[in-house]
Amino acid sequence: MCDVGTKYMVNAISYLDSHTQAKGIPLTSYFIEDFTRSIHGTNRNITMDNWFASIPLSEKKFMQPMYLTIVGALRKNKKVILPELLQLRS
Repeated sequence: MCDVGTKYMVNAISYLDSHTQAKGIPLTSYFIEDFTRSIHGTNRNITMDNWFASIPLSEKKFMQPMYLTIVGALRKNKKVILPELLQLRS
């Protein structure tokens, strides 16, 4: 994780593989929770790609005690996205 203002690395976690123990939660949620632990409660924003982004994760991060917001792309095949939001523009 890098600070956008100073451009310095704040935190890092080594590569996730099939041997990573996620304590019964999805690996992406485990990674984001562990990775952002140092900034919980700071009202900061996390920007991520579609592999990590999900609606349940964003709802959890916005709640106490984490107080983090998330910006990220969602894959079109996610069941939580309303069909009205997926309609193509004409």
